[in-house]
Amino acid sequence: MQGRIKAIGKGLDTFNAYDTGIFLCCPVIFDALKQSSDKTGNAGLSDGVQLLAAAGKARTIDIRGRFWIDVDDPVSFWRAENALLTRLQQQLDDVSV
Repeated sequence: MQGRIKAIGKGLDTFNAYDTGIFLCCPVIFDALKQSSDKTGNAGLSDGVQLLAAAGKARTIDIRGRFWIDVDDPVSFWRAENALLTRLQQQLDDVSV
């Protein structure tokens, strides 16, 4: 199942990837969200993606080597902002040389 999502969620005991919070979705996601809502009462994006994953219809994209940071609260927002500003400054320094 290389490149396919098998399971998604915060309660996984074992995992081999991180959800970066960026999803490219086609209209089938709305059917999955409705189905999840009808079945469990939950209609979060992860719920819909899990249904698609169970059907073998959710894939991954490798972002190795690319910037990513999880932002869940004001402190992590500050960290992300500072990390991006630092990266931008480094890029500007590289151009100026």
